[in-house]
Amino acid sequence: MSAGDALLRQLTKCLQHYFPNALMAHLSADNFAVLVPRKDWEKKLVAMEKEFQTLLDDHSVTVNYPRLKSRA
Repeated sequence: MSAGDALLRQLTKCLQHYFPNALMAHLSADNFAVLVPRKDWEKKLVAMEKEFQTLLDDHSVTVNYPRLKSRA
């Protein structure tokens, strides 16, 4: 398994942990869609982003990605 594949698996685990009842789709190489209820989604998104950044830091991975955002 490549490092990129391992990273995607970790991202998937983060998404499933913070949004267990969400509808998720891996749209392309580095694009995901997550449909969640409005309740508490911002707090969960910020927490997930911090956890994922820690994961990146722990594995000395450098990824240039835009800040996670919603489309309302």
